[in-house]
Amino acid sequence: MPQDLPQDLGFPQDLLAALDLGSNTFRLILARLSNGAMDVSSRRVWQEIPRISEGLSPGGRFGEAPKARCEAVLRDFSSVLSQARPSRVLAGGTMAFRES
Repeated sequence: MPQDLPQDLGFPQDLLAALDLGSNTFRLILARLSNGAMDVSSRRVWQEIPRISEGLSPGGRFGEAPKARCEAVLRDFSSVLSQARPSRVLAGGTMAFRES
């Protein structure tokens, strides 16, 4: 995944990273900042489907297989972030994370 990192995003001072950790899909978005906003034309998106909510128990416990898939995706995303060194990283997670 990190080999896909474009070199024209203006690293690292004006680079923003956003992590969207959903119940099924995780996304990492890198984009330049322009006048305080994300420049959509410069964005690069990685998307993986670890399905963290698969087999979620009634008590809010994640299964071992979904946790392992999520850890693998987050390691990949971490590699991208280590190379890109964005000035800010914003993250949001599904309610399943907040309640587990």
